[in-house]
Amino acid sequence: MKKIEMKSKFLTITIVVIAALLVLSCAKSDGVEDGKYINQEYGFSLEIPDGWKVILGKRADNISQIDGVEGVSGRMVITPDNPDSNMLSVAIMELSQKQFEEVPWEEFVKTLKNNVSMDIETEAVLKIDGLDVYHAGGVTARYHMDFNLFTTNKQVIQIFYYVTRPVDNDVMQQMAETLYSLKKLD
Repeated sequence: MKKIEMKSKFLTITIVVIAALLVLSCAKSDGVEDGKYINQEYGFSLEIPDGWKVILGKRADNISQIDGVEGVSGRMVITPDNPDSNMLSVAIMELSQKQFEEVPWEEFVKTLKNNVSMDIETEAVLKIDGLDVYHAGGVTARYHMDFNLFTTNKQVIQIFYYVTRPVDNDVMQQMAETLYSLKKLD
């Protein structure tokens, strides 16, 4: 009787483990693979410059420059050196596509200008791989900053980057190239 119970328990555990492995292998995942950040859930990817550090999850949320920023989740940060000096952040905004479309882009830019004390230098809607990327770039006393928002799968995604002033043009160029490497996944 005990042998039958043991075999039954073993068989049950085996089936549960196999089922869990199948679910995990089929689950949508986010992560870095071959120098590329891939977000399966929201259907986009970005190239990461060679040699840059990738910081994901809670470690990314705890970076001093963005710690305490509310209204975002699923943050991924890349940096060539120190995220307090130079950083690019990708985050899922707690804002639906519908909510985003209800607020004119000019209002968002005005909020940046007033709340972040940012002198806006560029403002545009960029077309990147079929996505409309709403862009505002400018300077504060300490940084050059670029805010970029786009929608995919009915969600707003933010790509934000800053470079400490005086600006390292090579770092700034790599951040812009990262933004322009944005791709929609099929």
